[in-house]
This record gives sequence, C-alpha cells and structure tokens, in this order.
Amino acid sequence: MGFTQLNHTDVSLSGIIRAGIAHVWFETIHPFTSAVIHPQSIAKKEVDFVLNKTRFYDRFADQLNERQAKVVERIFAEGRKGFEGGLSTKNYMTIAKCQNRTASRDLSDMLDKSIISKYGAGRSTRYGLHL
Repeated sequence: MGFTQLNHTDVSLSGIIRAGIAHVWFETIHPFTSAVIHPQSIAKKEVDFVLNKTRFYDRFADQLNERQAKVVERIFAEGRKGFEGGLSTKNYMTIAKCQNRTASRDLSDMLDKSIISKYGAGRSTRYGLHL
C-alpha cells in the first residue's frame, strides 16, 4: 500500500494500523528529505550573504576611504561569519596598516555613516558591518 493510498483505504483498517503505515512511510522518506533540506538551507544562507554584500557595496562603496574599503573587503573575505568576536581597533590597525588614532577616526567615521555598529565598551569594543 502506497502512502497516497493510505487515506483512501478501506475504513476497516483501524486508526492505529493506518498511523503505523504512515510512520513507516515517514521513516522511509525522512533521510532523503534531510539530505536535500540541509544543503538547501546552507545554500540559501550563502546566497543571502552574497546579496547582502552586494547591497552593502551598492549603499556604502562611495563613502569608504581606501583603508576602510580594505578592512571591509577583509571582513567579507571571512565569509558569512565574519571575524570571530567582531572587528576591534587593533584588527583594524593591522589590516589597514595604520596608527591607532587613524583607526579610531576611520571607525568613528564609519559609525557616523551607519556603515558599522558598535558593541561593548573600552578594550572590549567591537564593530560589525550593517548588512
């Protein structure tokens, strides 16, 4: 008996028997649906990331100086997850090859333009892109 025939069967089958047959069919197809759905959700996240990246550059590319563009490019190179723990001033200085004051000015400029958001305080301050 096929799954689609289950509801069109003779009513003489008890509900528990029909439920058991439905369960067998579910257990039969479940591994195949999992094999399709999981990669599909990963692909959707990747596509969303690329679309967000494109929208980000459409919106902010002309507002970034050379150092800022280099840092943003490096963040995007990390993929969907970005920098573990977020972008710090020290990370910025390393990527942009600039001094602390320059990094602070650049980050403040990006905050003012709503290109990045700030979380934490003091030495724990981190920044993330507005995607």
